[in-house]
Amino acid sequence: MDRDYVTINRDIWDAEAAHWVAMGAQRWALEAPIWGNWGAAEAALNLLPADLAGKDAIELGCGTGYVSGWMARRGAWRLLRPGGRLVFLGNHPLVLVCSPLNGAPCDATLHRPYRDMWGADWTQVEFDPTGVCFNLTMSGWMDLFRAIGFRVTNYQEIYIPDHETETSASVPAEWGKKYPVEQVWHLEKPA
Repeated sequence: MDRDYVTINRDIWDAEAAHWVAMGAQRWALEAPIWGNWGAAEAALNLLPADLAGKDAIELGCGTGYVSGWMARRGAWRLLRPGGRLVFLGNHPLVLVCSPLNGAPCDATLHRPYRDMWGADWTQVEFDPTGVCFNLTMSGWMDLFRAIGFRVTNYQEIYIPDHETETSASVPAEWGKKYPVEQVWHLEKPA
């Protein structure tokens, strides 16, 4: 990536921020967390322990910080130290590989190489131009986590719920019922 993706993404996120206020307020008000672009239920995924009293936690992500709110309501502090856990939700690399180069919604065709994946620059695409996203292959994620001192304790793939029929974030519901749209890594920082 030769372009200044930090400035590109910050400018896009700042311009789009007003479009996320209502969803952020709605998620802050929820009693039980929901996850990802499709609102997967916490009861199905079990990403946050019911009791986080005395635990250190940190939210690393985009949005309005509602995950931090859920963690604080469960008693967590906002810090990750040795012995701590990190639960990381992000787009599944298959979504990127199956997304047409022009930005159209993903389909069942491999449009870009999986090997050496780093992400994609969506700023110049024909459909729904946005920013620069980053993603890695599964082995790339494993290598990264190992290099920064984390141990993988679990991994989950999230599919779109059967009742959904629309396209969200350039992922058609029918595609996402067959292929994973998001991934959840459960990591531990050894003591």
